[in-house]
Amino acid sequence: MMPNTPFSMPKPPIVDGPVDPMSVGFISPEPPAVVSSAAAAIEDAVKAPKAPVKVRVCDRYRVVWEGKAFIGGETLCVPAETAERWLKFRFVERVSRGKK
Repeated sequence: MMPNTPFSMPKPPIVDGPVDPMSVGFISPEPPAVVSSAAAAIEDAVKAPKAPVKVRVCDRYRVVWEGKAFIGGETLCVPAETAERWLKFRFVERVSRGKK
């Protein structure tokens, strides 16, 4: 190592005696409460019961709802949460509204 070069790191001093303890404190102010219209809308949407969804069972599947079996091509109305789960796994497809 070459002394007095811009890339050389200075050596830390060697301490022979005890070191004084140092207290470290972190200041973390609490963030302000944010209630916006978007947050309120999301909260209201979660709390509100969702309307039933009309779905059609896909050809090769069979679903059971409230003790009754539905096979491919049949339609039924189920709660939104159930419809979302079935749509995710592609057991059913959403029935579109007809044209007026």
